[in-house]
Amino acid sequence: MKNEQQRGEIVIYQGRHKDIQIEVTLEDGAIWLSQAQIAHLFTIERSVITNHLRNIFNSHELIEKSNVQKMHTASSDKPVK
Repeated sequence: MKNEQQRGEIVIYQGRHKDIQIEVTLEDGAIWLSQAQIAHLFTIERSVITNHLRNIFNSHELIEKSNVQKMHTASSDKPVK
């Protein structure tokens, strides 16, 4: 299993009542979610996640470069954070 985690894999989490299902990327022991996935997980608007992340990075609580990954999505012509 450890080798699979280092290569990257998709893990599906599902709520007890099967009300929330999220596919996440597991890479080098870290779980990566898009802002939309985080918003879906917590049943809030994506803009709330954007504002919280902006505040965290502006306060230097976390370094953006170490915690944000650019990914290509099917709905976009360019990489998104």
